Amino acid sequence: MEPHEGYVLGYVKKCHGYQGEVLLKLDADHPEYILNQEVVYIEQDGRLLPFFLRGVNLRNDHEAILAFEDLATSSEVEPLIGKAVFLPLETLPEKVGNDFYFYEVIGFEVIDTHGISYGTVTEVMERPGQPVLQLDDKGTERLVPLNREWVANVNRELRSITMFIPEGLKEVYDSNDSNGNAAE
Repeated sequence: MEPHEGYVLGYVKKCHGYQGEVLLKLDADHPEYILNQEVVYIEQDGRLLPFFLRGVNLRNDHEAILAFEDLATSSEVEPLIGKAVFLPLETLPEKVGNDFYFYEVIGFEVIDTHGISYGTVTEVMERPGQPVLQLDDKGTERLVPLNREWVANVNRELRSITMFIPEGLKEVYDSNDSNGNAAE
């Protein structure tokens, strides 16, 4: 599995006991998805390698204990400390309507409610307070706050997001471009 084919469920925080178990610090909206998994993927040398589970104990919404089939001692799991643990994207339930996962809108065109294109989503940056859409508008980078209340429509078929974007936001970028300044 390649990293873009999965999502981060959490990070291995530390060894748990002496029988090859680890404490997983969960970093996901739905940590219970781990309960039905037979395999997780752990990043090693830029690749995601499968690790088969022999047990999962969900302690709370933030932590789980994982036991691996082929790892029986704390010294065998120690190299996993600090590593990201992934699940395949297909384990996520499908979103409908205006609800979406960040990964699925990469490549979508962002349009305001007046039909003006702001560009294509190249990244969704998670920032304190709220996420930000990074857009490419014919070589010009634009940043648009992703306030879920601004999302008027997500059209998966047309690969577009229609948003209520505050008046003047595009003009700020356009005036920076005409002055030779980069939009920040």
